[in-house]
Amino acid sequence: MEDKIYNLDEYIKITNRLIDSGCFTFRGQCCSSWELEPGIIRRIKKTYTGIDQGGLLFSLSLDSTIDLLKSARSSKHFKQKECDLNILAILQHYGAATPMLDFTNDPLVALYFACQPYEQNGNESDGKVFSINYPDQVRSYNSPMRPVSDPSKINIKSDLLPDKHRGIWYWNPPDNLPCKRNKKQQSVFVFGWDLYWEYYTNSLMKELKIIVVSTDSKKDILKKLEEKHNISEQTLFPDIHGFAQSYSHDKIIQYLSAEDFYEKGQDYYWDGSPEWAAEYYKMAYTKKPDWVNARCKCAIALDWNGEQSKALEVIENSIKDLGVNWKFLVCKAIINKAMENEWEADIEKAEEMANNVNDGSKFKKFIRKYGSRLSNQD
Repeated sequence: MEDKIYNLDEYIKITNRLIDSGCFTFRGQCCSSWELEPGIIRRIKKTYTGIDQGGLLFSLSLDSTIDLLKSARSSKHFKQKECDLNILAILQHYGAATPMLDFTNDPLVALYFACQPYEQNGNESDGKVFSINYPDQVRSYNSPMRPVSDPSKINIKSDLLPDKHRGIWYWNPPDNLPCKRNKKQQSVFVFGWDLYWEYYTNSLMKELKIIVVSTDSKKDILKKLEEKHNISEQTLFPDIHGFAQSYSHDKIIQYLSAEDFYEKGQDYYWDGSPEWAAEYYKMAYTKKPDWVNARCKCAIALDWNGEQSKALEVIENSIKDLGVNWKFLVCKAIINKAMENEWEADIEKAEEMANNVNDGSKFKKFIRKYGSRLSNQD
């Protein structure tokens, strides 16, 4: 079952209903097309292109996990007798690829992760929150989930082998783990997911509750999560490593939407800096390719800056991408007039197109605002 939300209040209403109906745990992912896959699976698939779901994927994932545990113990960051799950939980929080999927008991924490910016094919992606009612799954014959009451009794090397393991486990790690993120994020770890038992995974997927987060709402939701609920990168990663990571090379400095870039372009344009305005307008329509005004403003700013060839290229590419539009034709005429090329036919066609869609007054206003060089149109 899927719902789509556009604001924080909608999300809270849905998750409150879920919590009232059972003991749900949540996982947020910033790209709605991503599957539920633990990091170790993604790492193996990235290493061995074309590998199929099944026994080989499971075997390589298990071997990699065992190597990770061995290396962790030999690094002396952990005690030799530290249990496998404690090591994997800590490493998971610090970014290692493990067989665990981290969920949370707090739906707002899951929403935070679902609202992180992520571009796919040049466009910002919707986010997605998965929720599991694990007591129901524990009771389900088709998709059993087993609770872990004593992590010290779990040995990854033997307990993930198919002759011993027949399902998916979940585990609430203790608050006293030497990792502050675990408590702040109210972590629940699900492991065994997608490892060899594809039948169980597919059955369980049908029972999950899924909430899709609209891409246009991500930024506003993140702002409200911080202002109203004190949920931010700083609060969820409350250690020096987390603080440093928040400023790492692969983190954006500031999340700017297409609208943000456009507004910055407007500021630079009216401040008399057309070269900067053009750059920001370009970013606006790069993030939102069908934004006609952003494309036109980019071309007009370039024309104002004396870069007529680049301005004309923007318009020609825009016509190629979106089709003929009367605003594009007006811009083309303005640029060609500056280049002393033929332009009258374009302006006549633009006026005809505008009148056909009842945009005659908008056409005249556009000419007055940006086409002062088209003397016979003033």
